[in-house]
Amino acid sequence: MREKLKVFKFFISLVKDMQVNLIYYRALHSLIKTLEILLIMYIPSIIIFMLSINLPYKKVIISIVGSLVLLLVFRLVNRIININALMMETKFSQSLIRDISNKIVNVPFSQIEDSQFVAKKEEALFPIKTQGTIQYLFKIIPTLIQAIIIILGVLSILLVYEPILMIFSIILAILSFGLSRTMIKYESKQALASAGYNKEYIYYLRAMRSTEIAKDIRIYKIQPFFVDKLSNLFNFYVKFARDLYRSREFRGVINQIISVLLLGVTYGYMIFKVLSSSINSSIFLLLVNATVNFNNQINVFLSELLSLNQQLIYLKPLMEFYDMIDDKKTKGNIVLEDEIKSIEFKNVYFRYPKTERDVLKGCSFKLEDSQNLSIVGRNGSGKTTIIKLLSRLYQPQSGEIVVNGVNIDEYEEKSYLKQLSIVFQDFKTFSYSIKENIVLSNDYDENRFNEAIEKSELKREIDLIPNGVETKLSKSNDQEGAITLSKGQEQKLVIARSIYENGSLIILDEPTASLDPIVEEEVYQHFKSVTKDKLAIFISHRLSSCRFSDKIIYLSDGIVSESGNHDELMELNQEYASLFNLQASKYQ
Repeated sequence: MREKLKVFKFFISLVKDMQVNLIYYRALHSLIKTLEILLIMYIPSIIIFMLSINLPYKKVIISIVGSLVLLLVFRLVNRIININALMMETKFSQSLIRDISNKIVNVPFSQIEDSQFVAKKEEALFPIKTQGTIQYLFKIIPTLIQAIIIILGVLSILLVYEPILMIFSIILAILSFGLSRTMIKYESKQALASAGYNKEYIYYLRAMRSTEIAKDIRIYKIQPFFVDKLSNLFNFYVKFARDLYRSREFRGVINQIISVLLLGVTYGYMIFKVLSSSINSSIFLLLVNATVNFNNQINVFLSELLSLNQQLIYLKPLMEFYDMIDDKKTKGNIVLEDEIKSIEFKNVYFRYPKTERDVLKGCSFKLEDSQNLSIVGRNGSGKTTIIKLLSRLYQPQSGEIVVNGVNIDEYEEKSYLKQLSIVFQDFKTFSYSIKENIVLSNDYDENRFNEAIEKSELKREIDLIPNGVETKLSKSNDQEGAITLSKGQEQKLVIARSIYENGSLIILDEPTASLDPIVEEEVYQHFKSVTKDKLAIFISHRLSSCRFSDKIIYLSDGIVSESGNHDELMELNQEYASLFNLQASKYQ
């Protein structure tokens, strides 16, 4: 109970932060709806009372018309309030998704690569996108408030006229609540258990539709594997649904028995009171209507309470996801206005979160004076890790990374990252035009753009496309005129993107892996001309691309084991020379 109350408070806090007026609108809507129901309950009794005292028909008709006009006003006002509230609910849902997305793109990169964080993110988004949890909560909470107000109003009527009937109604309500609560616990437990299976079911559905693994599915003939998984999960859902429906039906039958018992006792008691002349017909009708409404609203309350309980279970992962988000801001406040002129790693140690192996073990090297550096080494030696540390995606456990004589953590993040133009090996393109994929900004410099596509060797590819730089990119080609680039073309595009970015430090992290050696050599030669007045770092498995670098460092087991230019490292005749000769022999 305490945990669900915490989730409920979390939801209300989100609404207050994003659409505070929604709370007032829904509260007003519930209040007016309550007055409407109470008015409908009172009207028949008022009419009978006026007729019983021989009130002139004109006054009776005026009273009836006045009551109906008031009822119409309630309904019209409530309709307007409800429309505005629905619009606010839509805005809130959009704001919530935007807020979640904004938090995800701003969390430390270490969390993005954390499998537990990714799993919790999917678990948090699932009920919002698939189950309609937010919409259900907006429906349930006002209905619950309305039911509570009506129950209290009806009880007050019974208290004034027939306290005994009120006590009897409360006893039956407590009995009904107790029995329903036991069933609700069981149903909630079932709902919680189904959440994990539901997530797994969605995973297999997405996997079967995914184009990324379509080849694997067909080549390895794993369709039956997916079908069996889905069938087993479907069978679970059938069993879960059957048990859940049986529980709800049993609960419904119990409530109906209690309702009929309450109505029977009420009618019998009221008839006795009328026959004994203790109450008149108008009070009789009022009390019967009050009892019926009390019974109806108790059922509404219990039903909505169950739904609220289930939706709070679904919403709990979202609260836990928000708790996981690391909102710590970077401590740097020095604005980097000058170009990057020097980089130095000083005895840097680093291991990835939740692992026990150091990837870098006292890594040290220096780059300055517009040098271009090639970082080479076997797989897992720490090449890409150096780039991640230099781009502040991670922080080292010990040691220091210094840029222009200052620890990079001391720089204000935005100004520091603006000086970096990086192409990672797992680069991405977007379903925008070629030009938008390169510029990635509302600001556009045509000269820089033309220079970027020329020096990246992309221009000759674009000249062959009918719509040129305005051509849309699409993996599925579902957009009119859209095309799908080859991997090599995509690599040229992201290289053009880095040239256009015009940072003072250029980094290529194996982006040319899908290009043939000749084209790769051309790209690197072009890049060397682009970066002749800038610092540049290249990572490549093909050591032939590193021959013309000013400096080469060879990583082995997390340390710089060799350093120098190509000729110097060949003279050392150690690991670099051995690997270079091995690769060269394949082309001889």
